[in-house]
Amino acid sequence: MPTTLKRLMPIFCNTQRVKFVGGVGIVRRFQYEFGSWDYLVELEAGQYPDFGRVGAVSQQG
Repeated sequence: MPTTLKRLMPIFCNTQRVKFVGGVGIVRRFQYEFGSWDYLVELEAGQYPDFGRVGAVSQQG
């Protein structure tokens, strides 16, 4: 497929539910930049694990 057509056709759209190796989420924003599509995906938090969360999703409890 020519590059110009790839640029005009994103794979995902806003509010679309997506699944990938890291989990499940919803596309919140996307834009074409530097030859590829960039997506902002909001991840579902899921159930609170027994050992707590790590990183940016940590909660005080």
